[in-house]
Formats: sequence, C-alpha cells, structure tokens
Amino acid sequence: MSFKKTWGFIVLALLLVFVTILAINFNIRINKLNNELTTTQLKLNKSELLAQDDSIIELDSLLLKGDYENAHKLSLELKNSHVFADEKRIQLRLKMTSDFMEMHKVLQKRTVQEEIAPEEIKKENASQKLETNESLTLALKNAQAEVSKLKKHLKQRTTNSYFTFKTTKGTPLHYVGASSKNQANGYGIAILKSGSRYEGYWKNNLRHGAGKFYWNDGEYYEGEYKNDMRSGTGTYYWSNGDKYIGEWKDDKRNGHGKFYNKKGKIKASGVWKDDKLVDKDHQK
Repeated sequence: MSFKKTWGFIVLALLLVFVTILAINFNIRINKLNNELTTTQLKLNKSELLAQDDSIIELDSLLLKGDYENAHKLSLELKNSHVFADEKRIQLRLKMTSDFMEMHKVLQKRTVQEEIAPEEIKKENASQKLETNESLTLALKNAQAEVSKLKKHLKQRTTNSYFTFKTTKGTPLHYVGASSKNQANGYGIAILKSGSRYEGYWKNNLRHGAGKFYWNDGEYYEGEYKNDMRSGTGTYYWSNGDKYIGEWKDDKRNGHGKFYNKKGKIKASGVWKDDKLVDKDHQK
C-alpha cells in the first residue's frame, strides 16, 4: 500500500511538472506574438505618420507658393479623410487658407476699382507722372524681390515646419515655413492670435527682410523689416485708400516719404520723424 501511494505521488508530481512546462511555453509564445503585433503596429503607425508628413509638406508648399485655392481644397480632403490623429494641424491650415483667399479677393476687388476709376480721377492722376514713376520704380523693385523669394521657396519647401511661439510683444502666433534651430528662419507665414497675418522672411523668430503684414481691419504694410520692426523702404495702405510710400525706421515713418490720398494725389511730401512730417518738400 505504501508503494502504491509513493508511485501515485510521483505520477502526480510528473503531471504537475508537465503542465507547468506547457504553461511556460504557452506564455512564451503569447509574449512573442504580442511583440510581433506591437512591432507590426509601430511600423504601420510610422508609415501613416510619414504619409501624413508628406501631405503636410505638399500643403505647406502650396501655401508658400500663394496657391491658396488648391491649398484649401487639399486641406478639406485631408480633413475629410480622417487619417490625421492631430486634427489641429489641419484645422489651422483650413483657417489660414480661408483667410488668405478672402484677403486675396479683397485685394483683387480694390485693384478692379482702381482700374475703373472715373475719367476725372484718371486725368488728375495723369498730371502726376513723376510721382507715378516713383511708385513704378518701387513696384519693380518689389517684383524683383518676389522673383528672388519664389526661387528660395522652391529650394526650401520640403523643409517647412509648423510650430507656435510669441512675438516680441507677447502675442501668440502659428507659424508655417522654413526653420533652423527650432526657430523661424527664412520665408514663412504666420497667423497671430489677434487675427493679423504676416508673409515674409524671418530671422530667429523675428520678422527680418522683405515681408507683408495684414491687419484684420483691412490695413496692410508691404516692405522691409529689421529685427521685427518696419525698417527700410515700404508702403503702408490704409483701409480708406490712402497710402504712404517711403522710408521707415523702428516701426515708424522716418526719412523721406510721400503720403497719397485714395485718388492718388500727394497730400504730404518731405522728411518724416517718428510718424510726423518735420520738413516739407518745396513745391515747384
């Protein structure tokens, strides 16, 4: 009887060992399968992220080239595809393209209005050919700058970045464009929390070089910047049609410049200091 009990215990122990080995082997196989599934999922996620980045690069390239209509269409397609985990990236670009399209329509409308000006205004403007020549010279200079800018865009468009930071005055903004050292460097577009927008060149998160700044009240500036301030030659357009063409320094009219009314007639011309005319040009 004692022998039978001993043999029974041995058999039971062997069964327990066999079951334990099976359980360990099963757990090992389960862990291996989980690891393979995790690796496969990571590869799929990485592939999806790369595809998303390619789409964002294509979208930003359209923005930088000024093709706002196609950029808006692509933004809508990406939003409706539901492939982006971070919808804020697409929502931002939808807002940017909508704002730029609206702004472009306003500028086109203003241009058409100027082209169909009454005959009396055209005659009045014709008597100011000297002033017009100055405007054309500035326009030519700006056009040449635009051509140079577009050439740089084509080289930089595959390295565009998106991030947020604050202006020197503390206003948050969204930025899309060229960057280096995690800062805006090169050509880029920004939308400020205040509703204003800037298209132009940057240096270490500061507006620096040729650029255009649009306020949400319809006024805008086109010209040169230095250390985040209007400095150099530039034109300021008021929403009522008035404009100033001339020199700037430290964000104010400083140097020689001319102020025109909406009909194109010179209302003030001379040397300016801190936005005030201090020395008028002599009338001939």
